[in-house]
Amino acid sequence: MSFLLKLFMNRTKNVAVTFCGLDKAGKTTMVDYLKTGQFNENIHATLGMNKEIIDVPGLTFNVMDLGGQEDFRCIWHEANEKTDVLIYIVDASDFTRFTETKEIFHQIVSTQIKDDVVIMVLLNKADITPRINGGADFITAFGLNKLSNTWTLFTTSSRTGQGIYETFTWLSNRFKG
Repeated sequence: MSFLLKLFMNRTKNVAVTFCGLDKAGKTTMVDYLKTGQFNENIHATLGMNKEIIDVPGLTFNVMDLGGQEDFRCIWHEANEKTDVLIYIVDASDFTRFTETKEIFHQIVSTQIKDDVVIMVLLNKADITPRINGGADFITAFGLNKLSNTWTLFTTSSRTGQGIYETFTWLSNRFKG
């Protein structure tokens, strides 16, 4: 095997990922599930930002878990302006905050991220709201069809693990290429 092949064969690509969304959407629970592979009911709300590193073969995800409380949203731009991937988590069981989460999402997209950032919207808590519609109705209502960035939508549950494997397999494949 040549020297150059050995040198570059085991390279790991670093990918900056931010988890955003309103408070209580399940961001920290999702990050913890990714690290441990199981649900932890003893998760506390993120105050400010939490940093995590999640390694998968060939990739290192440098994760910023951003506190969703209104007091912390003013610091989101610090992570979002440097990210490769925006994972925006929507609490699919909280219909009363749909307009608020949609407005905040579009504010982030229009002011804090670059055009080449991959956007993933996760409809979380699918175990609580099993009939959520993650299809065309949601895409239109949330305005995803108007985005110029590459985006995708998944239905997930940080409690049961539903959709998490598929979500992060998609993300890994996106950046391994």
